[in-house]
Amino acid sequence: GYTAHALHNNTGTFYGRDVVYSYLGFNTFTPLEYMTDIRRNDNGWAKDSILTDEILKTLNSTPGHDLVFAVSVQAHGKYPREESETPMTIQVSGGEDEGLRNAVTYYVNEIAEVDDFINDLINALNRFYEPVILVMYGDHLPSLEIGNDTTSTGDIFKTEYLIWNNFFLNTTAPDLYAYQLTSHIMDTLNITGGPVSLLHSTADNNEDYMRDLEALEYDMLYGDYEIFGGVNPYSPTELKMGAVDISATGWVNSEEDIIVTGKNFTEFSRILINGDQCETEYVSSTKLIAKNENAEPGDIISVAQITSDGYELGRVDCSEN
Repeated sequence: GYTAHALHNNTGTFYGRDVVYSYLGFNTFTPLEYMTDIRRNDNGWAKDSILTDEILKTLNSTPGHDLVFAVSVQAHGKYPREESETPMTIQVSGGEDEGLRNAVTYYVNEIAEVDDFINDLINALNRFYEPVILVMYGDHLPSLEIGNDTTSTGDIFKTEYLIWNNFFLNTTAPDLYAYQLTSHIMDTLNITGGPVSLLHSTADNNEDYMRDLEALEYDMLYGDYEIFGGVNPYSPTELKMGAVDISATGWVNSEEDIIVTGKNFTEFSRILINGDQCETEYVSSTKLIAKNENAEPGDIISVAQITSDGYELGRVDCSEN
């Protein structure tokens, strides 16, 4: 009964997300090409602050319950080993390796901004009119020459995670494997999951747990689907790009340019004439201009979302001229 959304403030084709998320059962995917007001850091990554409004926009896009999976990028490396020309709020001292010190300085200033984003997100969700449970975790360490001997856990494959909610739900955060986290959250919410989730919930202390998990995974991925009575109930979704629709409502010739009006345009929106991409100026979320172009009655005017490497993620045709 949930609508499943994925968000990532990076290009939509990164790790094939525009294809893979369909096979994982997501209904919508909002990559960077469908976001507005993008700010970037010195490494070229989009800043995570953009995700707060995008998450709220996604939650408001449906009348029912939602699962939102958001992947952030701001604190990613590689981190510059040269002293940054951008003034740094936080200064790092110590250590003989100046290059590493510069990299750490850059990282801690980025992660401080990520902390600000998390604070803003929690404040926004705290005011949201629906019950929300928020889970946050990191999927890898920063590329800063970190080893087991330099972590507080003594193991680079251990990471902390956070659970927060806006409806006074009593939660716990036990030590667990990453693949058990979803089942733990669902158990907390008294939601009954599928076969894998049920196994995690009921058999984690059983001596045959890992053997049973392997058998179940094999059956669902490569076997005869015996757990489902011999028929795989899952199929790829028709993945919708962007939780909020982009629309092109009209176009006019203006001197030597074409002006297209609509809704929810982004800086990655490009005007197409009969399928051919035009040099496009992004004016606002409601206005685009195709420079030095004219169109005739009967021409098909479209707006497409184009990645920086020229891949088309989706398009809409103008409804009228």
